[in-house]
Amino acid sequence: MKICFVVLAHHQPQVFQKLIRNISTREVDVVVHIDSAASIEPFRYSASNVHYMARRRRVRWASWSLTEVIIEGLAIALNFSDANYFIYLAGTDFPIRPNAELMDLLRDSHGQNFLNYYPLVPGIWGHALVARYRLNEIKSRFIDLRRPNDVSAPAWRRLGGTLVSKIETTLNARCMPRNTRFTNLYSGSSRWCLNRETIEYIVDFYRSSESRKLRRYLWSCANSDEIFVQTAVLNSPLKNQCIGFDEAAAQDIFAGRQPPMPDEKRVYLHYIDWDPAREDPAVMVERDLSMMRQSRKYFACKFLDSQSLPVINMIESELLSG
Repeated sequence: MKICFVVLAHHQPQVFQKLIRNISTREVDVVVHIDSAASIEPFRYSASNVHYMARRRRVRWASWSLTEVIIEGLAIALNFSDANYFIYLAGTDFPIRPNAELMDLLRDSHGQNFLNYYPLVPGIWGHALVARYRLNEIKSRFIDLRRPNDVSAPAWRRLGGTLVSKIETTLNARCMPRNTRFTNLYSGSSRWCLNRETIEYIVDFYRSSESRKLRRYLWSCANSDEIFVQTAVLNSPLKNQCIGFDEAAAQDIFAGRQPPMPDEKRVYLHYIDWDPAREDPAVMVERDLSMMRQSRKYFACKFLDSQSLPVINMIESELLSG
């Protein structure tokens, strides 16, 4: 059994260094992309099984560029590694169980995929991600989409963001409704663990003319990184390799015979705290250690240099040392 991690990072270099050190064990390869907006020096980690993508891109939050870089990373990973499984991680993730235990899980899973999903239909929150025009790929070149009203941004950037927002408003007023029924659209967490056959299919599908309509559509949507993979896989024969996927129920939801799912089907290997009273998601600190341990998950997120180094030290000594 061999694993290849694909890791995208743009900040938190101290967390990143500890992440790579703990996952780059025997029978593991790691492919890394460091955002071009960040200095690569704090992120350098020298090991024969860690490969840095030479082509560094500016990855823009909630935009199509994130999906592009993930697929590029997967294509490189297929050439770099002979892994049986591929796992996507952000640079702010961290393991909470040893790689040996993860290997045992995947060996016992007999090639099954760990892929969260839910059908994107009216009546569920995520449908707005695809039902309306979202020009995030353009808008994010001017403003921070997570802080759209930041008055400290230069005036020309705020003006550019305003103009793109007006174009969005016009498109949504005059070109609605968008046709979301050209395929069965699925969404779900981007924290997945997929077998080699599935990764090969995703890369081939992305490069093919068959995916052109989906790619063009998602370019003007939000959070495409949480839509493209699920939609590609769950509309293919590889859906039968996905743990927990209920195709009959999904088809009933798309046909309106069943209501939308109340939440995504969660089979991922991550512990994430979505407590609305905390950050979105919660930043892991010392008081989260017991919940991480009890979760029996293999990874957790998110971890920040400014808050999470003490709990990372505890994880290393108490959860990973065995």
